[in-house]
Amino acid sequence: MDPTTDPPGESETMNNDFHPDGQIHPCELCPGLFTARLANGLRVIIRENHRAPVAICNVWVGAGSNREPAALRGWSHGIEHLLFKGTTRRGEGDFAREVAEAGGSTNAGTGYESTNYHITVPANELAVAVDILSDVPFHSTFEPAALDAEREVLVHENHMYDDVPFGYGITWRWGLDLAFSESPYRHPIGGRDENLRERSREQIMAYWRSAYRPDNMVVVAVGDFTAEDAFALIREKFATASRPPETPAPETAMVASPGAEPRHDGPRLRTEKGDIKKCYAKLVFSAPGHGDDPDQVMAVINQILSEGRSSRIYREIQETKHLIDDFVVMGEAGPREGVFVIDLETDTQRLPAAMRAVVGVLEDLKRTGGTDEELERARVRVLRAFHFGAETVQGQARLMGSQALLDDLEGAFTFPARIGRVTRGKVAELAGQVFARDQISVVIYSPEDADTAGHPTDPDSLADMLKDSLTNDGGGEIASDTVTGFQVMIALGGEVLPFVTETLSCGAEICYRIDRTLPVVTLAVTSVGGACGETAATSGLTSLSASVQVKGAAGMDSAVLHGRLEAAGASISPVTDRDFTGLIFSGLIDRLDGPLNILADIIGRADFAADEIEQERRLALEELASLEDNPLQLGVVKLREMLYGDHPYGRPLVGTSESLPRLDRRQVTDAHSAVWRPQALQIVVSGDIHPEKLLPRLDKMLTGLPAGVAERPDPGPAHVRRDAELVRLRRRINQCVLLVGWPGPRNPDEMRPARMLYKEILNGQSGRLFEELRNRRSLCYNTGVMTTAGFGQGMFLGYVLTAPESEDAARETLLAELDRMVDEPVAAEELERARAKLCGNLAIGSQSNSSRISRAMRNRVYGRPADDLGDLIASLQAVTPADIQAVSASLVRSGRCEVVVGPRE
Repeated sequence: MDPTTDPPGESETMNNDFHPDGQIHPCELCPGLFTARLANGLRVIIRENHRAPVAICNVWVGAGSNREPAALRGWSHGIEHLLFKGTTRRGEGDFAREVAEAGGSTNAGTGYESTNYHITVPANELAVAVDILSDVPFHSTFEPAALDAEREVLVHENHMYDDVPFGYGITWRWGLDLAFSESPYRHPIGGRDENLRERSREQIMAYWRSAYRPDNMVVVAVGDFTAEDAFALIREKFATASRPPETPAPETAMVASPGAEPRHDGPRLRTEKGDIKKCYAKLVFSAPGHGDDPDQVMAVINQILSEGRSSRIYREIQETKHLIDDFVVMGEAGPREGVFVIDLETDTQRLPAAMRAVVGVLEDLKRTGGTDEELERARVRVLRAFHFGAETVQGQARLMGSQALLDDLEGAFTFPARIGRVTRGKVAELAGQVFARDQISVVIYSPEDADTAGHPTDPDSLADMLKDSLTNDGGGEIASDTVTGFQVMIALGGEVLPFVTETLSCGAEICYRIDRTLPVVTLAVTSVGGACGETAATSGLTSLSASVQVKGAAGMDSAVLHGRLEAAGASISPVTDRDFTGLIFSGLIDRLDGPLNILADIIGRADFAADEIEQERRLALEELASLEDNPLQLGVVKLREMLYGDHPYGRPLVGTSESLPRLDRRQVTDAHSAVWRPQALQIVVSGDIHPEKLLPRLDKMLTGLPAGVAERPDPGPAHVRRDAELVRLRRRINQCVLLVGWPGPRNPDEMRPARMLYKEILNGQSGRLFEELRNRRSLCYNTGVMTTAGFGQGMFLGYVLTAPESEDAARETLLAELDRMVDEPVAAEELERARAKLCGNLAIGSQSNSSRISRAMRNRVYGRPADDLGDLIASLQAVTPADIQAVSASLVRSGRCEVVVGPRE
């Protein structure tokens, strides 16, 4: 076998989790889990989950951008798009329509080592998902016209990412291109424009055939079904798939074992300037590939550095030293190697100190392996993520499928226990291997007019800047501390009861729901009175008050408070909306006592320390600056300003550059007192709770708050214009962001069911806009509409992200589709499809406790029952084509506002 071109065969991927007899077998890893291996080599994973009446079929293919031959760079992602453009028995658009008619949702994603496709449906429609996902991988036709049209969509998608400096935007591509000279990680998943436009249909299909083989795939089904029934569907549809008989040519064959990156002999640097306001840096390291120890140790390192408010980079670099305004730690791990990235947002002046401080934290990990408290916190937070991830069938399927492709299905169930065996010595050892000065690659992206004196200009000056902060030394010698792993609860069972509404003796309302299927709980405490009551002078006050509220209470500073919370697997975050404000709490049920005490302190004894007010004010001002660097967000901010003017809904939630500097501590505490009154509060809870214990405790928390009822502000209407108004914002970007907007509903319940269906008809892969602008005309990667509704008048907007040369065509097509909704009644078949999709997706979206809490919280703010799903579905069933036309006419009128964010001329 040629190790560079042949995918792993059956003998290499065999393990004890998959019996080769073609039959389904119980798997001892978890109750309700079953596995099989069909005669063609396809691996099957089935998990019964009766928490909600939904199911998913998820197909994983062991082919991503790292497995591409040179000529086909970018085409793993391209094939992901093209498989839904037509098969021998389905035309383009049929897939999305079938999924919508089944009440489902679908998507796909391409990574460095894999591609996956998933369809989630009401459980009784699982056959539809299995049928589609057994068709597209093996029977796609790659029609020439569809292929050529999709080439431009792929280019649009690449350009969309290139216009964003943070996260997976342009600096990600630059960073990996810099950090990897030999490894395929240097090639972007989306490919280069020229490769997307020039590769022939024959080359693309040859690569597809070499990769999309049943012995290189895993099918996962999770949901409310019997394993036998699900397996019968999968076996019937997938068993006939076979490996292509011909041997692929090396230049078009999937590469099974690409080369790995060798160790570097010095740091690397790339500096760029652009039309941006903030300064961004990516610190990139090559990391170990998948393996038992590396995976779990890198997970602990990630937890120590970046997860939660007690993490090192957040606490030391952002909160204490104020050197950064935002950050994220990202990683990838394949079978041979991985990548570890620290992404920083700051300004030009603070960047050198920020970089030295961050690598100083890495150096400390090499010496100490972290603290015992940090390791314990990491173990508990991984356990938390494990349990909350099991709330949805999508989360379970994703975890099992990705692990099975790595030949480690066991890891999907034992990872928290493996984390429990990580020691400080192991952390120091692996940190010493990864975080060496010679192995760092740095991308710095600065504003074009910025003074970058003090920034490194070449690799030597980078090495000199970091020499006192990051060494090439290995990890320190640390005595081997023994750790006992903990058992993980993995069974999904227990009663689920509907919401119950009561009034506590303090006057607060509580709506609670018992769900004993998982040992978790989510809780929200909210009050009316978000940004809707603010003036131009007090803009951002609600957001500032809420963000400071969680940063110290009862004498505990933010570090102590969140350290204790996160050590118990809990989290408390502020929530601020246009019309309400409050707190979201989540935690593990067996560690709830301490976190509930902290919640009580935050509610009743928040410190509102002056230094924390200044920190949150600074971060809010920096957030306003960062909005300028995201074209879509910039456009939405400007559109709101045009629609509303001097109105609470017309300003950013975080405030304005004029208002924020003037807000003082007295205003902040007064804003808190005005809304945190028992009679004004709504509490919604869902999870494995015992009401007889929890309700008295919550009552006691709120009893000491000031009496009274928070007033519900009336923000007033939006502007009404006679004629269209256009504002054009110029930036040095690739794409054109086109936004059109009108005043929206006058209250949240105005024509609500018809409005929801109206959006469903227009949005999504089965929607009119996707079909017309993307599928038929290749004008964009992303398009849609949205509405907002609140105590004041809402807004309605449509958007398209397109190429500059396509701006006029995109505008014309978008407006034509919106006008058609006004002029022509929607066909009965189209309405029924949208109705089925919306009702199904409402059920799919109600699996997790957090999603139920979010919905219940908003319902109570606007006077609806906590759980209105049954009533809502009944009202959706009554909507007629005439209702849709009436909604259309109420939203799309003369006098629109339009914002275009596009390239400079």
